[in-house]
Amino acid sequence: MFLAKGVFQFGTGRHSRLVSKSATDHDSAIGAVVTGDKKLSQAILSGVGAPVAKTLPASDADAAVKAAEKLGYPVVVKPADKERSVGVSLDLETEEQVRTAFDVARAVSSQILVQERIPGPCHRLVVFQGKFVFGFSRHPAGIKGDGENSIQDLVKAFNAKRAKLAKHMKAYYLPFDAEAVECLRDQGLSPEDV
Repeated sequence: MFLAKGVFQFGTGRHSRLVSKSATDHDSAIGAVVTGDKKLSQAILSGVGAPVAKTLPASDADAAVKAAEKLGYPVVVKPADKERSVGVSLDLETEEQVRTAFDVARAVSSQILVQERIPGPCHRLVVFQGKFVFGFSRHPAGIKGDGENSIQDLVKAFNAKRAKLAKHMKAYYLPFDAEAVECLRDQGLSPEDV
């Protein structure tokens, strides 16, 4: 049963469980702190031998550019204390892109990180009561051309379909913002192209 703000209840009475995103009512408070702090998460993963991206903090846009130059392009700029890709900019290859990305991240956090980009999909592994349950790869939302409709119309249709979904799923619209237009331009396309 959907309760509110992304929280679901499975079962009833003393056997019920609360789940929100990838957290449950049985997760530890320390686990929540660790997952909310990218620097701490990285230190723990590195400490057990897991590969992690090289990361440098950035207090301002100039420091972000210096970090990117030290790490080598392309880089990622992200808030150190946000989840679900909020304020994250990927595949940055120029000083201008790093400066813009720093401003985007700074709008949501005062703690900014610059990381080397490690190519590949985002994998999520689900462990429950100490046992691996399942894993999956996350891919960015997108549209597929149909040879008839413009990119802009396909995005509108995708978002109109999303608007008909349950209330808790409506947050996952495809934005047709400056970043989307820039991505299209990088591919030699415009919103009006079919």
